[in-house]
Amino acid sequence: MSGAPTRVIRLAVLVGVFVSLFGPLALLVTDVPSVDLAQFTILVSIIAISFGVVAWLGVGAQPDNKVVWIIALFVFGVGAVGLGQFVMASISPDLALPLDNETVVPADLHPLVAWTEGVANGIGTIGFTSLMTLGILLFPDGHLPSRRWRVVAYTFACFVALSAIMNIASWAPSNTVAPFAEDGPGHVSVFGAVSGLFQLVGPLVALAGLVGRFRHGDATE
Repeated sequence: MSGAPTRVIRLAVLVGVFVSLFGPLALLVTDVPSVDLAQFTILVSIIAISFGVVAWLGVGAQPDNKVVWIIALFVFGVGAVGLGQFVMASISPDLALPLDNETVVPADLHPLVAWTEGVANGIGTIGFTSLMTLGILLFPDGHLPSRRWRVVAYTFACFVALSAIMNIASWAPSNTVAPFAEDGPGHVSVFGAVSGLFQLVGPLVALAGLVGRFRHGDATE
């Protein structure tokens, strides 16, 4: 039974790392290469490779550990963000990347660029928020601290999905400002506010569960 999860996890890791390497290639196809773009895309690749190694080795030792699954999901999400930069640079070489969430973006932003930014960020958000909430809550053995934490875990899962949907919707082509600019949809949206609050409070709640597990767990744990 453990063979299938191992293959799936390693495939996700390979795909995530591979597509993340397309990020730096954005510097070759854009007409406005910048230090910010170089630093961002190289950092994305480094993160994908680093966490990819952890997931690859971890799934070999503990193929049923859900923490390893979440790390692999994070690697896949990071890879999507890197690939997104390359795709956007290929579509609109004259566009300054990476796009800033808090500043005005061009009113004539190509629809495919907008959707690429939204979808790539949405997948990246799923990976990041899952790691920072469910990953911490399930650490180290892949199980919840107790059954009482099930409601918290389900709530985390719902808000992870909400955060991703919010990110995609905010970058819809009809928007002419970045989603979290002063007049942007993410800045004034109730969903945006709730999503932002979750990304702040969620990890703290998960950390509380981890502290409780450490205090009451056995010596092995």
